[in-house]
Amino acid sequence: MRAVDKIYQLNEHKGKPVIAHEEPISDTHTFIYLKVDRKTIKVNINDILWIESLRDYVKVVAVNNQVHITRQRISLLEEMLPESRFVRIHRSFIVSLNKIDSFYAYSMDVAGHELPIGRNYKQDVQKKLKNERLQMGG
Repeated sequence: MRAVDKIYQLNEHKGKPVIAHEEPISDTHTFIYLKVDRKTIKVNINDILWIESLRDYVKVVAVNNQVHITRQRISLLEEMLPESRFVRIHRSFIVSLNKIDSFYAYSMDVAGHELPIGRNYKQDVQKKLKNERLQMGG
């Protein structure tokens, strides 16, 4: 059983993006490292527009048409990103709150792309967007 546990734990850490610390990124941490192809790249979290799940991979879309694809689970990235700056809008999408141009009942516009808001995420998204407007004084 210990051997099985050890293998499970080793596999659990495979494919994780390398970050400065193991805990979620706070407001003082401004970047993450992602393993893309055979290299590890630094991605500034302020530049992230959205993150899209592609089954076993994740596509990180950033400003200036930068797209990074890494073997990763979207749920792990969601845990690492600062909750105050990102919102999960769909089973397959996480967006940066300050990059949202407009939103509707079931979708939102980010950098000219319409992204769906999942039925199961709608209430949380509306709550977070409402809190964001209150903090902005709107």
